[in-house]
Amino acid sequence: MKYRFTNLAAALLIGIVLSSCAAANDWWASEVVSYSRLGNSPYDNPLAVLGKPSTWMNSSGSPNDTYPCAVSMVSAAWNVGLTGEKLITTIKTKSSTLPAGQITVKFAAPIYDDPQNWYGKDFIAFGNGFFNFGGSYVYSSTDMDSLPIYAYSEQSGFWEPMPVSVSQDGVTWYSFANGPYADDYAPTQAFAWDWVENRWLKNSAGTEVELEFTRPVDPSLTVTSFNQKSVAQGIDLYKGSGGGTAFDLEDLPDLPADPGTGLKWIQYVKVDGTGGEVDAFARVSHQIAPISIGEAKKLDDGTNIVLSDVVVSSETYATGRSCYIQQADRSSGIKLMGRILGKGQKLSAVYGKTDTIGGERVILATSVLAEADEQGNNITADVRPLGMTNNVAAGTGLSTKGLLVRTCGRVKSVDSNAKSFVVGDGSNHEIKCLAPRNTKAAEPNNGLIPDPDFVLPGEDDFVVVTGINSSENTDNQQVSIIMLRSSDDMQIK
Repeated sequence: MKYRFTNLAAALLIGIVLSSCAAANDWWASEVVSYSRLGNSPYDNPLAVLGKPSTWMNSSGSPNDTYPCAVSMVSAAWNVGLTGEKLITTIKTKSSTLPAGQITVKFAAPIYDDPQNWYGKDFIAFGNGFFNFGGSYVYSSTDMDSLPIYAYSEQSGFWEPMPVSVSQDGVTWYSFANGPYADDYAPTQAFAWDWVENRWLKNSAGTEVELEFTRPVDPSLTVTSFNQKSVAQGIDLYKGSGGGTAFDLEDLPDLPADPGTGLKWIQYVKVDGTGGEVDAFARVSHQIAPISIGEAKKLDDGTNIVLSDVVVSSETYATGRSCYIQQADRSSGIKLMGRILGKGQKLSAVYGKTDTIGGERVILATSVLAEADEQGNNITADVRPLGMTNNVAAGTGLSTKGLLVRTCGRVKSVDSNAKSFVVGDGSNHEIKCLAPRNTKAAEPNNGLIPDPDFVLPGEDDFVVVTGINSSENTDNQQVSIIMLRSSDDMQIK
């Protein structure tokens, strides 16, 4: 819910605590300075433009659909939120007798023309525009991987562009006279899409994974970049961004710079009405550099990351309803949630958030960019396992969880019901090996049950096994396991 403090005592109380870090937490406009000629209810509340952009609305507006609906690039914020809160504010256009309406907001700390920001942009305005799409309605349960975007021209969407101007003192204004505009491309996209479960991606707490509202959409994209893409594919083009129209203070040649930093800056943003809507305003965060999987594993849950130079070591469903990726140099590996990818597929970039599920570090994918040749075909690589003893696979010394590994030894026991067997190599650790999952079953069982065609080894057989090094919780203990990906991952010698 969007809100602002109206109780002076409460504001003073938290001000003591937050004064030293106000700038770091000041992502959204914090105050409505003035407004005029707003829309009719429920689009008449000026305070609805404060705080972060809307993520849920009380329904999609589709016939007989009374369920809550997420805000997306094909289903823009409208009506009210889940608890009846007003989401967006209409700014009326001028009439024959009245001037255009306007709304002016202030950020608690200045916004600078910071070259470290994503794509060099400085602030974002969110409206309720959306792409044209195939079909009459978007429902709360619509499969976004099956819904095509029709964006064959720059007009292929519902946009109501409104002029934007900025100020340092609320008195002298500098206008983006030729755009960009508020309530224009790019539409708000609240959540990441889970291609495996065909729903919005969820984290370990069962909460939908929000995209970054302080990260602009890649400015090299235009409306037509999304033509004939599914909504799920369109979300990938956003590269983790939550959408909105981004503005660069560098585009204002007359805007004065701060004498101390040499950077242009503002603190006020004004939107003049043409009948469009405003949802929120955000400052842009600093761009993050790609890191390795090993570095990502050390970060707190919920941290935004970008990975590069990775390859799919276990295709989706082979070891469960997820896939595994590892660095091309085999230095580290990790489970990737929400993606359907093939073994050996090379990925130029993975955008996502860190999480821990069942004691295992995972990446919740918000966008995945596959390497492709000139014909658009995915580029693959030969994924080689890392040979090791059971001691190392069990975590003695090096952390090998998530990596594609190979070990060998005698079969100590076989569980035909669980389709698993235990291998010992004479060291202090024995490794439990799980049969590959069934990749041929119909949804939603794909990846959940063992492959019925997999033949278990016999006790005392000497085997060489290849698979993903992981662990499972057995009797409240973490047990080291190797998850085979196919029948080819076991050889009986």
